[in-house]
Amino acid sequence: MAYELIGPYGTADPMAVRLVDLFAHAIQMFRGAYFDEALLHFERYLAHVPGDTAAEYYRRLCERYIDETPPPDWDATVRMTQK
Repeated sequence: MAYELIGPYGTADPMAVRLVDLFAHAIQMFRGAYFDEALLHFERYLAHVPGDTAAEYYRRLCERYIDETPPPDWDATVRMTQK
């Protein structure tokens, strides 16, 4: 799990809060193997935050898993092999 600071409690920009919620929902859909739904949410997020590295990474994973279903023992773990 990763966390991103968006401002002091109670003072964060409402749009930033909505975007965090959108990204969190996309991750939730990804972990549940709802790749079509996750892809839509990542694309919506990227429309507001173009070039976001994490969202782009997950978007590509969704596209891959839509084309090639992960194995039955897939546990939603993402292993990063490069920095």
